[in-house]
Amino acid sequence: MVVLDFWGSWCGPCNLEQPTLDTLAKDWMPKGVIFLGVDLQDTDPNAIAYERSYNVPYTSVNDASEVITSEYNVLDPPTVVIVDAKGNIVDRFLGTLAGVANDLTR
Repeated sequence: MVVLDFWGSWCGPCNLEQPTLDTLAKDWMPKGVIFLGVDLQDTDPNAIAYERSYNVPYTSVNDASEVITSEYNVLDPPTVVIVDAKGNIVDRFLGTLAGVANDLTR
């Protein structure tokens, strides 16, 4: 299972949900769930500052060209996309994390 977190340091709702994502990652990464952030429309210094300020426990990649974003049909951050071991999208959450933990138990 892979959890893709599409975010931007400039995104207010992203800032609000990051502590919850950090907790989910710390709980689920030891169980084999992979978390990966996808940073949208950000400068490297702002992205690094964001990750440090929240002590984000997983790696993020910069998607300035929005190639990854378009592949996963993400329109706006914050969006979380959950992908199963076969590469199928299990669920997606726009602006809310309600239900993410339930999907991780699949």
